[in-house]
Amino acid sequence: MRKGTTALFILLLLKLPLYTYAQEKDVKIVIAVANFDVFLVDKELGQAVADLLSSQLASLGKVQLGEREKLESILSEQKLSLSGIVNPEQATDTGKIAGVKQMVIGSVGKLGLAIVLNARVVDTESGQVLSGWSLTGSQEADLSKMAIDLAFHISGVELRTSSQSNQSETIAPSAPDRENPATGFWVSEWYDSEGKHPGSIYIMQNGSEVTGWTVEDIGPARLSARMDKLSMNGKYRADYGEGKFEFTLSPDHQRLIGSYEGSNGSNGTWMAWRRTQVVAHPVLNSRALADWSGDIWTYPGTVVKIEGDRYLIQYDDGDSEWLVKDRVYPMDLRSGDIVYVAQSNKRGYTYATIVQIESERAFVEYKDGERKWEPIGRMRLLRVRKTGY
Repeated sequence: MRKGTTALFILLLLKLPLYTYAQEKDVKIVIAVANFDVFLVDKELGQAVADLLSSQLASLGKVQLGEREKLESILSEQKLSLSGIVNPEQATDTGKIAGVKQMVIGSVGKLGLAIVLNARVVDTESGQVLSGWSLTGSQEADLSKMAIDLAFHISGVELRTSSQSNQSETIAPSAPDRENPATGFWVSEWYDSEGKHPGSIYIMQNGSEVTGWTVEDIGPARLSARMDKLSMNGKYRADYGEGKFEFTLSPDHQRLIGSYEGSNGSNGTWMAWRRTQVVAHPVLNSRALADWSGDIWTYPGTVVKIEGDRYLIQYDDGDSEWLVKDRVYPMDLRSGDIVYVAQSNKRGYTYATIVQIESERAFVEYKDGERKWEPIGRMRLLRVRKTGY
């Protein structure tokens, strides 16, 4: 691991019935910690974080820990993997067998340029997500402090002061729609046995009803769900298949933490963070991003002609076409955005994260950690549409 630096972390704290036992000295909830799912980091980090979290919870003395060895034995008998517990339903089934009242499940990995530790506490009787957090650091070395901070939150113990916690900072941006907080555009990432799959989501919430679209490299899907306070449960349907999903919305309405389960038995972690979109339309001769009619991707180009609500786009690869203005966007690439790059020395496109933008090129970081300057003209991205596909 690299040498640690001061961590900047984002705490997404949900309403916490779990806190009640911290006030009842003679009553301790029996809780178990599953190995954390991992994405884009070493697999060993999932168990390392869970071990550290368990040790810290034990030292605080506010909960009674279930035996991790017993839990692993039960899951082995059930032909399950401890690190495979990624959704509340799995946690409920496993927790009942293990005799624990609550289970901590979560994931650890890279989200854009940051190291993220996600965790949720699930009641094994009801399957309800009692609480959820997402802590973010600048590098893997920050995970130690992040896991310790997480233990304080789970235990209901007052957090240390900023000087004691290495001057951590809490960020809580305002929500764009207080009545329907899930409404908006989201950058998403989901994970399976093959690794990370970036995407984009548009959600429209109307009270308890939620509809929307998501697009990933495998194609677009339609979403429908119900919202209950900060919990969203629903289904997705696409040409590639269908399934169900659940999200927990952070109180600052900037992060979705959840999981999915496909009808074919696939399952994994699914999360998203809000991405504010520029609403102004490009002007004549300006650089733009446009939804190419031949596939689901958005490509860079230039607006060369405008006729009413129609834009003639000259793409950087030489193609051109007329598009309605709702499929043409300003060139608003920014640090942290996920793009796919046609590298000069490789076939196809490779996804990367933008670190810095400079005129017609971007400094990007690839999955393997390599960083280099790439021309924007060789990039494409997934940009979900409000109107579907």
